[in-house]
Amino acid sequence: MAAVAAKNRNRIIIVSGLLGLVVILFVIAVVSSDTSQTRPNTSGVESVSPAPGGLHRPSAEISVNLDEGYVGRLYINGVQIPEDQMESDGTLGQYSFYPGPGKSIEAFETGNHNARIVYWRADQPEPLNPEEYTWEFRVTS
Repeated sequence: MAAVAAKNRNRIIIVSGLLGLVVILFVIAVVSSDTSQTRPNTSGVESVSPAPGGLHRPSAEISVNLDEGYVGRLYINGVQIPEDQMESDGTLGQYSFYPGPGKSIEAFETGNHNARIVYWRADQPEPLNPEEYTWEFRVTS
């Protein structure tokens, strides 16, 4: 009888230890997870995609959402993206670019890239030195 009780006690200790290890690993995973947001720390820009420093696919979109009341121009790797190559809603400050055949960028090459949005209040003419936000992302194959 004492041998059975000792086996049960050992099983309880082992299971408790494993559960404790699982809890510790879960806490470590949550604490070290990437919770970076796509909202830049600047007024006028609501969100960007991909996130600054984020990974991107060669044919995925680059998008910017400006705060209400702002308009802008999108640049990728220093090239201004023509309005007719973007999906945009200037009244909502939303700009999206998908690379493709016949566009300024047909596909993103593997490596580092940058995007920049130059923006200003929609109810004012474009200033000589508009606000801008620049971020980098990495394309993987």
